[in-house]
Amino acid sequence: MTIPAKTALMVGHPGHELRVFHWLEVYRPLVCCLTDGSGPLEKPRIDSARRLLAKAGASVGSIFCRVSDKQVYRFILDGNAEFFAGLVDDLAQVWIAAEIDVVAADAAEGFNPAHDLCRCIVDAAAARVGFLCGKQITNYQFLLEGRPDACPAHLREAAIWLHLDEQALARKMAAALDYPELKPEVELAIQHFGTEAFALECLYPADTRSMLDLWEHEAPGYERYGRLRVQESRYKEAIGYRQHIRPIVQAIQKAIEA
Repeated sequence: MTIPAKTALMVGHPGHELRVFHWLEVYRPLVCCLTDGSGPLEKPRIDSARRLLAKAGASVGSIFCRVSDKQVYRFILDGNAEFFAGLVDDLAQVWIAAEIDVVAADAAEGFNPAHDLCRCIVDAAAARVGFLCGKQITNYQFLLEGRPDACPAHLREAAIWLHLDEQALARKMAAALDYPELKPEVELAIQHFGTEAFALECLYPADTRSMLDLWEHEAPGYERYGRLRVQESRYKEAIGYRQHIRPIVQAIQKAIEA
């Protein structure tokens, strides 16, 4: 598939762009980001993200590291659906102004609620552009926790596959290891998957509904993890799909029709 020139990337946290670093180099998208990646230690990753994007030749959008990690999780626990629904129209307007044709974003994997809500915001913003402009945005996702070269069998033919040569892989690994806040995670990922797994980048059509349907019957990973931490008295409260995420997802869906 030939990708139109005007592409965009939206990620939940800075650093996710490392999974598709060569895609950044090739298509140089407009990049937006939900949080600053500051985590529990409140150390933002904004400078590292900007440096990496500049190295790859991508540009930074007006929605970039809008809130801290603590803020976004507080919004989720408080049921602040207005914040997330408001992002739908904001993101749609950014894409309309930039005449975006293709977007890519985090897949919904049930590992982190911010990642999953980012995916839902992207889906809704793409639909919003279609509603406002009659333009269909091609919408892709990529895995953050799964193998970087994995793709569901039924979506393989429709996926974008980038095969990195030796030089491209070396640039990607150097950029990842030069991301100080994420270096320990990068090293663990390399140890777990092996370097060669990162020599193939796969972006496949968004398939969010299948995951949302799954979580109606089976708690996502972040919910099970959160419950365990509450039992250990390490967390005061845990984010649950039905209690916290589903109402926000519903509000995001309604934002398309607003």
